[in-house]
Amino acid sequence: RRRGTGSTWDLYGVDRPVPPETRIIRVILDADRNGGFSTDCYFDEVFLRLYGCNDADLAEPLGVLDFSDVIAFLGAFDAMAPGADLADPIGVFDFSDVIAFLSAFSVGCP
Repeated sequence: RRRGTGSTWDLYGVDRPVPPETRIIRVILDADRNGGFSTDCYFDEVFLRLYGCNDADLAEPLGVLDFSDVIAFLGAFDAMAPGADLADPIGVFDFSDVIAFLSAFSVGCP
């Protein structure tokens, strides 16, 4: 979602729909040197998250919002896991993530 330059860690994310009947997902990590002579490259906390009908659809069955999604969100929030990191700033777990979850949950699934 964010990308920077220089000697700081950069956060980068990509959201793409998964086509129906998908059986394999391949994640390729690719890096570019932003400058200098160092060719070191580090990836930290790489994850793949499959979404249900919206950000609140965290538990099976996907496509149905129910109490299991609430439990999944609370567990992820308590563990500071990516599934509960729903609001900016990314990497900060606070009340804005709870509000984002409740907002998505109230919209429901189509």
